Amino acid sequence: MVTTDTLLTAIAATTFGYFICSQGSRWYAGVGGAMLGLGIGAMHFTGMSALIVPGTMTWDWPLVLASIGFGALLASAALLAFHRNQSMR
Repeated sequence: MVTTDTLLTAIAATTFGYFICSQGSRWYAGVGGAMLGLGIGAMHFTGMSALIVPGTMTWDWPLVLASIGFGALLASAALLAFHRNQSMR
């Protein structure tokens, strides 16, 4: 892995997530938010795996999956709240 992979992951995930959100319905806003959260988690862990450290990195996989899941849930909730608030548009 290289750091460029992190950038490409972030660009692809946010573009796809916001594209889904732009489809208009509340359901799309929730799914697009989840895609954003998953993309941010993927970007973070891709970047962490690109680090060169004097040792061995190991992952606590249940914690990794929980953090990605909570990130997707919170991003989905944020975009649903934004979609509901008409005054912000």
